[in-house]
Amino acid sequence: MAASSGKKGKSGKSKSRVYILQNAEERKKSIFDHYTLGEQIGQPGQFGRARRAKRKGDGEEFAVKVIAKHRFLYKANHEMVFQDLEDEIRILKLLKHKNIVKLEDVFEDRQNLFLVMELCSGGELYDRIINQTHYSESHAVDVVRQILTATEYFHQNRIIHNDLKPDNFLFDENDCLKVIDFGMSKRLPRMKFLHDLVGTPYYTAPEVIKGNYGTAADIWSIGVVVYVMLFGYPPFYVDPEKYGHLEHQLIYKQIQKGFDPVTKSGYGSWFPDFISVSKAAKDFIDKILRLDPQARPTATELLQHNWLTGGHSTEKIPATVLSSFGNFKKTCAFSTAVCITFMDWLRNDEYDSARKAFENMDANGDGQITFQEFKIAMLKNTSMTEEKVDQMFLACDINNDHVIKYKELVTALTHEHIRSNDERLHQAFLELDEDDDGYISVADLSSVMTKHNLRAKPVTVEHFISTADKDGDGRINFHEFLQAVSPELFDQHGGTDLKHAFMSEPK
Repeated sequence: MAASSGKKGKSGKSKSRVYILQNAEERKKSIFDHYTLGEQIGQPGQFGRARRAKRKGDGEEFAVKVIAKHRFLYKANHEMVFQDLEDEIRILKLLKHKNIVKLEDVFEDRQNLFLVMELCSGGELYDRIINQTHYSESHAVDVVRQILTATEYFHQNRIIHNDLKPDNFLFDENDCLKVIDFGMSKRLPRMKFLHDLVGTPYYTAPEVIKGNYGTAADIWSIGVVVYVMLFGYPPFYVDPEKYGHLEHQLIYKQIQKGFDPVTKSGYGSWFPDFISVSKAAKDFIDKILRLDPQARPTATELLQHNWLTGGHSTEKIPATVLSSFGNFKKTCAFSTAVCITFMDWLRNDEYDSARKAFENMDANGDGQITFQEFKIAMLKNTSMTEEKVDQMFLACDINNDHVIKYKELVTALTHEHIRSNDERLHQAFLELDEDDDGYISVADLSSVMTKHNLRAKPVTVEHFISTADKDGDGRINFHEFLQAVSPELFDQHGGTDLKHAFMSEPK
C-alpha cells in the first residue's frame, strides 16, 4: 500500500499516513532477506527496542532499531512523529563522520520501521559516569574532544541535535565515541531559529525554554555534559521524589537563573569545593554555560581551548584563524567597520590565538606579514593551492599595502567570530540599530563606534553606510547588513538563498 499522507480518498476525507518511507521502491525490500535478527540490546524504549543483527552476506554485526508504528499510528500527533522519523533518516543518511553513528540501511513494513545502525558495543557514556562517580580530567578531555569534533561537523552541515546528553553517546569496541539518536534533530538554514521545547530538561539551554534557539543550544548541553562528567551530578537539579510533576518546571527555572562560575560548598549551579577540578576545566565550563547564546563559543572555538589542547597546540595556524582567512572578504568598507567596532567581542583566548598565529607567520619578527611569509606558512600548514593563498592574502590586506598587520588579522578573526554564530550576527545588528527602528543609520553607526572608543569623521561614516546601502535610502536594513557581513548567506552554492534565509527580521 502506498503512502497516503496529504491525499484524499473518494469520500474527500484525508487518509491517514501509513508509511514513513515515501519511496515505494524502498519499501519493497524486507529486512529478513538481508539480516538475521538476534537478541535484544538494552532496555526497550517508548516506541520500540534495539536488537542485534547479522548481515547474511558477510556475517557483519549491526544494531537494529525496531520502531513499532502501532504505538503511535492512531494517536492525534502521529503525522508529526512520522515526520520526525523521516527527518532523522534523512539526517543520518547525510552525516558521515567517525564520531557519529552510521546508518547502514532502512527497512519498513506495515508494522515496523527498521533502522540498521553501526553496532556500538562499548556501552553508554552515562553508564561509565555512574560506574566511576565522575571522570578523571585526562579521560574526560579525550571524550569531550570527540563530542566537539562530531558537533562541529553536524553544525557545519546546519544540523542541530537537540538532545545531547550522556545517554546519547556510545562507544564502539575500539573506545571511539559515537553520537546517537538524531530523533529530535533538525536541519536549520542560516538565520532561522527553532521554537519547540524539546530535549531532556537537565540539559536544556535557556533559549530553548524561551522558544527561540539555534546551534548554540547544543553547546550549552555539552557544557552540562562536561559538568556531569567531572562532578558526577547535573548543575541544575530538582529532586523528583520531592517535587513530583513540578520537577521539570523547577529545573527550567534554575536554568533560566543561570550558572554561577564560583567555587563554594554544597551542590548547586556552581563548582563544588569538595571535588578538585583544574582552573582550565572550570574556565571551559564557564565559557559554555552563559545565558546569552552569542557569548558561547562555537564547537570550532572550543576545540582550541587550552583545557583540550593542554595549554599548547601543535597547529602553527589554529583552525579558527584559518577559517578567518578563508572567509574574510573585503566586500565593503561597512563590513570592515563593523568588525573593527566589535573587536572587543573577542575573548582573551581568541586574542592569544591570533597573536601566536601572527608571530608564527611573521618569520623575521618585524611586526608585519609579507606575502612571501604568508605564502610559506599557508603552503606548509595547509593543503591549499597557491591560487587560493593569493586570494586569501589579498582579501586580508585591508590597507592594500602588500603586508598584513596584526590589526588586520584581528579584524578577520572578528569577522569570523561574528559570522560563525547566527545569534552574534543578530546581536551585532541590534547593537548597531541604536534607535531600534529596524535600520542602521549614519547616526547609529557613528554613536556605536564612539562607544567602542573609535572615532570617525561624519563623511567617513557616510561612506561606510553607502558601501552596503543597496537600495540607496541612506540606511542599512537587516538584509543589507547580512549581505555585507555574511555574503555567503546569499550564495546559492555556499549558503542559503535570500528568500529562504529569514524566519523573521529583528524588531
